[in-house]
Amino acid sequence: HDFRSHPDVMEEFFYLMERMVQYCHDPFIRSPLLPPLLQCAAMSVQVDHPGINKGTLKFLYGLFGYAVSLQETQGTEALRQGVETVLQSEANPIVQNLLCALMGDLPCYSPLIPDILWYAERCCPVANWVTTFLQGLPTDAVPTSARVRSDLNGMFARSMRQDEFRLSLRNFEST
Repeated sequence: HDFRSHPDVMEEFFYLMERMVQYCHDPFIRSPLLPPLLQCAAMSVQVDHPGINKGTLKFLYGLFGYAVSLQETQGTEALRQGVETVLQSEANPIVQNLLCALMGDLPCYSPLIPDILWYAERCCPVANWVTTFLQGLPTDAVPTSARVRSDLNGMFARSMRQDEFRLSLRNFEST
């Protein structure tokens, strides 16, 4: 079955997974379910359904935000390394799909994408993923002009506060 067959189930599933991150984070992060769940999230971001999109992005926001919060918490080194290892191996397709959504190639029904990318940048090699992603796009496509590529690469190449990053991506998204 594809995700569109039961959109209400998929929407609630990702909201449930976000609650797992919020309330049962340690067992959830240590679970072998996390890598396939991230693969599922990468695919569900592509579905043009408001509920599925919002639920998935809420889950990703919670997960990446939790990963970043572990960097600032004493005594969580093993858990932090575990979640970062999973994110570094599974999050590249998610980041690519979020970039496609920012460029208007995929649906987006939530304003959380800049924050998710900001969190992801703190625990994954997002700048490298962005560069590789942009290099793989056709050069003659209007949304991927040299200026757009340069602007997007520049946002990920320099360190910005979360509010600056969010504003920069919102400005990019509106052009």
